[in-house]
Amino acid sequence: DRLTAIWDRRYVTVRFDADGGELSDTAVAVQQVEYGELPVTPTPRRDGYDFIGWDKEVSSSTEDVKYTALWRMVLLSEDEIYASALPSTVEIRIYDKTDIELSFGSGFFISDDGDIATAAHVIEGAARIKVKLSDGRELTVREVVSCDFETDIAVIKVSGKNLPPPLELSRDTADIGNVVYAIGSPGGRRGEMTAGEITRLSYIYDRSGLLVFSAPIEGGSSGGPLLDGRGRAI
Repeated sequence: DRLTAIWDRRYVTVRFDADGGELSDTAVAVQQVEYGELPVTPTPRRDGYDFIGWDKEVSSSTEDVKYTALWRMVLLSEDEIYASALPSTVEIRIYDKTDIELSFGSGFFISDDGDIATAAHVIEGAARIKVKLSDGRELTVREVVSCDFETDIAVIKVSGKNLPPPLELSRDTADIGNVVYAIGSPGGRRGEMTAGEITRLSYIYDRSGLLVFSAPIEGGSSGGPLLDGRGRAI
């Protein structure tokens, strides 16, 4: 008697991760590829970034594997960043009950309906708060939405027609050496921007994610946005 071998094709699983981007064909994000064959390689895209390749060479598949896209941020010029961020940045002035000015600082729009982020210490002790927009309009804050002195973050709200757009928030991880820009009202000079870079990731009071940067700032800058190379608030 003769025995005949019965063979079954072997397949491996190949995954492509766009890592914040999108694949040109989502159907090939996860593939069942015959052992030893090449997978179909998709083309990823991501707004504001150049695709520079996959984290490893795409090759014949002999085991389950995952490929992750690598990106390089397309940086805007300093003029482009300033032009896009200035309209969304405000000057904040604090008054007591007798309408005497106590202090001033900066902030920036984070929503379409008038929410402005600033530093909690900027509005501390305020009986009345006014914000000045880049177009010269002055608005009175109608509500303190939130104020946390531990994290030094506050959100205030204004009302008005044709309010500036909110700043886009960065969802990328900030790294040492990244170019950053600080914009605000240093010394009461509204709409000044300085450039620098992230020099250290700091850990203070058991909290992580605090950034040390070299962009010059002074009194009045507090509460203003720190921008990345795409003009997004970090």
